[in-house]
Amino acid sequence: SSTHAPINLIAAAVGYRSNAAFTRAFSKQYGITPTEWRRAQTRASGR
Repeated sequence: SSTHAPINLIAAAVGYRSNAAFTRAFSKQYGITPTEWRRAQTRASGR
């Protein structure tokens, strides 16, 4: 899914108490940070 919501709001919405914990879990799962993923998605969509 795509959103423009700040990473901290996404982290809280899925149950993380801190951005750092969310970023670590995301990076472990996907091999990139949430910010890197968002940039890649933006480039892929031509925005």
